[in-house]
Amino acid sequence: MLWSSALIHFALSDCLICQPRHLMLKRSPDCWNNTATLRSGGGKRQLIQKKVQPRNNRLKIISLSLVIPISIAALVGWVIYRELSIRPHWQTLYRTQGVVDSPERQQALLQLNRLRASMRKAPLQGASLDKIKLEGANLWDANLSFANLRSARLRSANLEGANLRSANLYDAHLSDANLNSANLSFANLNRADLRKANLNRADLRKAHLHSAQLSDADLIFANLRKADLHSADLRKANLSFANLSFANLNRANLIEAYGLTPSQIKSACNWEKAIYKEANQQYIDRLKIDKASEPKEPVDCSQWK
Repeated sequence: MLWSSALIHFALSDCLICQPRHLMLKRSPDCWNNTATLRSGGGKRQLIQKKVQPRNNRLKIISLSLVIPISIAALVGWVIYRELSIRPHWQTLYRTQGVVDSPERQQALLQLNRLRASMRKAPLQGASLDKIKLEGANLWDANLSFANLRSARLRSANLEGANLRSANLYDAHLSDANLNSANLSFANLNRADLRKANLNRADLRKAHLHSAQLSDADLIFANLRKADLHSADLRKANLSFANLSFANLNRANLIEAYGLTPSQIKSACNWEKAIYKEANQQYIDRLKIDKASEPKEPVDCSQWK
């Protein structure tokens, strides 16, 4: 009863205080309706909500106006924290240049990859990085010439434009890696896993690819001049416009390889010993009598004897 009387008094006083002095007794119809509703006991909650609603709306507006500056401040803080976390590891890379075996450098690379930081143009020439785990690392344009990456795990790594000249990538895991336009000349890729790798326009001159796994790899416009592809698995690989001149195809598996023309095949060495189809010998015999695909100059295969 006391609570109901207080609400009725609050409603009446609110109506009266808003009226001029000479009209204070002329209450608005809304006031009479509110007081009548309160006396009937059916609208207590509605009246409270009507009084509280404007305050809630103001609080919502204030909250929304603070969201954007708080979000920006948080983002700026995160960027600064990230940069401060990355900088010491880059300093380590520069400080260890020329040092062949450096555990400190390996740890810096692992931390940079954990932070998903770019390692573009990282100075890693001649570095000993065997068995390092840098899966998904961003090593775009990195200098890894003469580096030891034996059995390194570089699955899905971005090595576009990287310098891997004369690098040791024996048994390295490079499936799904991006090696577009990478320099892999003279590199040791024996037994390397390059399945589904992007090797478009890659420089593979005189690269060692003995028993390498290159199935489903993209080798469009790749330069494989004088590369050793002995026993390499090139099933379903895309070799459109690839340069195979003087390459060793002895026992290479080229079943269902895309874009491979008779002219490309005959520009290579030991092409008669490669595998092209299930009816392999019949296909090789047809190639032998195909005079239109004969190379313009004799192919020197003395290095593969």
